[in-house]
Amino acid sequence: MVEQSKEIKLNRREKAKKKKLRRRKICLLTLVITIALISLYFINVYRIKQKLNSSDTALKYYMVDSNDSKLTRIDNSELIFSHEDKSIYNVFGINEDEEFKMFEVCLKKNNSKWNIDYLKDIK
Repeated sequence: MVEQSKEIKLNRREKAKKKKLRRRKICLLTLVITIALISLYFINVYRIKQKLNSSDTALKYYMVDSNDSKLTRIDNSELIFSHEDKSIYNVFGINEDEEFKMFEVCLKKNNSKWNIDYLKDIK
């Protein structure tokens, strides 16, 4: 009788250890997967920023709101233009309907500040 109760206790302990080990494995696996997903997210964000900032690309990505004639670079950096008084640029942008389109932007220099003279879709 005493041996039987010892065996039952040992079996319970073994089952508890296995259960605890299984929980640890699941917890560790969840942690690894979470870290991997977060890393992939930041790697993708970094790649997108690199593409936006690369000087090799002729097309730049902009957020374009044609109602307010707003032109903002997606990575929120300042727009740097030539020192002429008036410049026309073709930019590849995202309109208010979140569609990628080509836009013609005419910029005018006013008191050493660039303002948008007009902004129109290129069809």
